[in-house]
Amino acid sequence: MLLAGPGLLGFMARRRKQKEAAANAFCKTVLCLLASQRPKSFDTNGEVLLDNSNLKIASSRNYHHFFPKDYLRKKLPDQEANWIANITLIDAYSNKHRIAAKAPSAYIGAFMKKNPKLKQGLRAHLIDDPMTFGVFDDDYETFLTKRSALMAEDLNGKLNPKIEL
Repeated sequence: MLLAGPGLLGFMARRRKQKEAAANAFCKTVLCLLASQRPKSFDTNGEVLLDNSNLKIASSRNYHHFFPKDYLRKKLPDQEANWIANITLIDAYSNKHRIAAKAPSAYIGAFMKKNPKLKQGLRAHLIDDPMTFGVFDDDYETFLTKRSALMAEDLNGKLNPKIEL
């Protein structure tokens, strides 16, 4: 299954139609993809400890809405927060106490001051350059579009590896 051309569009359309749910096979596939990246802590760049018993629960504190639900409810009330492309895997403490309902530009900006390797760490979350991904503009649509494309590209590479002979 190639996720390019119509396949990429299908992936992006699916991210628009399917809300994040740990019981959903599509979402589980993407969550496995995210976990396989060995996500990094935003504040220390250390590897996020993922506990499988927590990840199978849809309300797991390891699931972080990159654009937090409360932020979207206040600033973009017509936008749905629970798209799989809006989910990252981080530690529960940062999720609840350091980020909460802050705008991505605010909390990523603060973490960048403490963590000079954050830009590299974001790549482990399948988030490329924060500027072009709309992070510092708090541009949710750009973020979802760019991250969905990067997720599709990475998943495609895993589904269709190039075999060296």
